[in-house]
Amino acid sequence: MRPYLLVTSGPAVNGAVGSLASDRQSTLHDGAIAGIIRSSNLHDGVRRIADTGGSCVVRLISFDIDGTLEVGDPPGLITMEMVRQAKHLGCLIGSGSDRPLSDQRRIWETHHITVDFTVLKHRLAEVKARFQADVYYHVGDTDMDHFFATQAGFRFVKADAAVRQAWGPEVFP
Repeated sequence: MRPYLLVTSGPAVNGAVGSLASDRQSTLHDGAIAGIIRSSNLHDGVRRIADTGGSCVVRLISFDIDGTLEVGDPPGLITMEMVRQAKHLGCLIGSGSDRPLSDQRRIWETHHITVDFTVLKHRLAEVKARFQADVYYHVGDTDMDHFFATQAGFRFVKADAAVRQAWGPEVFP
C-alpha cells in the first residue's frame, strides 16, 4: 500500500538558503506569511492570543508547491524564508501537492526545512484528522487547490500578487 500522508516532526533547520529572484516573487514581502497568520481578515472567528487568556492559537499551513512556492515549476510567490518564518512562529507546516511524496520530501530536505507533514493535496482531510489546530490554511494558486482545501475544511489562501492589494498594508507592509 502506498502512503499518501507522511507525518514528520521537529524544528526547522536555521540557515540562509538563497532564494530565486524574479519580478513576480519580489512582489511579496518576506513577512507575508507572518502577516497572513496574524491577519484578522483570515481568522473569521479564530480567537487571538489576547482573547484566550494567553493560550496559544495553533495554526496549520499547507503549501502547494508548483505555482505557489519559489521552488515550484513554475515558480510561485512564496519564498522558502516565508515558510521558515511560519515554522518559527509556531505554525505546523507542510505541503499538500500533486507531486509524489518523495518529491515533496526532497524539496524540504534540500532547503533544510523540517515539515510536520507531506500529503497529496486531494488527501488534505487526513492532515486535518491527524493534527489538532485552531485554524487550517492551504496556500495555493489554482482552482483545484481551492477545491481540495475547502472540501477538507481548510481556509484557502490564494498565492498571487492580487492578495497583496486585497489584504492591504496590514498584512503586507
